[in-house]
Amino acid sequence: MILRLIDRIADTVLALLLAGTVIVLGLAVWFRYVLNESLGWSDEVAAYTLVWMIFLGSYACARKGLHLDFPFLSERLPARFRRILDRALQAALSAYCLFVAWQSWKVLTVIGHSSLRSVDMPRGVFLSALPVSFALMAVAFLWNALRPAAPDQTD
Repeated sequence: MILRLIDRIADTVLALLLAGTVIVLGLAVWFRYVLNESLGWSDEVAAYTLVWMIFLGSYACARKGLHLDFPFLSERLPARFRRILDRALQAALSAYCLFVAWQSWKVLTVIGHSSLRSVDMPRGVFLSALPVSFALMAVAFLWNALRPAAPDQTD
């Protein structure tokens, strides 16, 4: 299935981003405290890789159903109504994520070509995390809304 492939790619990218951030910050500490030099780009690159990790991690949470949930009222509903409510919520979340993906894409087309302050790299490389991740979350929430009911959710 295509979503499992996307999940594996997202998990691999997340692991690589984490490793890269640890390496960049480790180098920054080494340069600052051992060599008495400063890497001017390390903080900015680490911050933007953190942005990618946060938003791509949000997709991973959406696929696994790990986002915040407040079951206080919904667990008191009969199973059939609980399923309807859950599917409606997943569809609404999908629509919201699609809207945010579209709006962040529009912002990216305006400011994405500008360069970072400390690295000669387009800002869009890092800011593209928003439209990419929100589009992926929209697909994940839509899949959750349309997938067949699990056997334990039947009446």
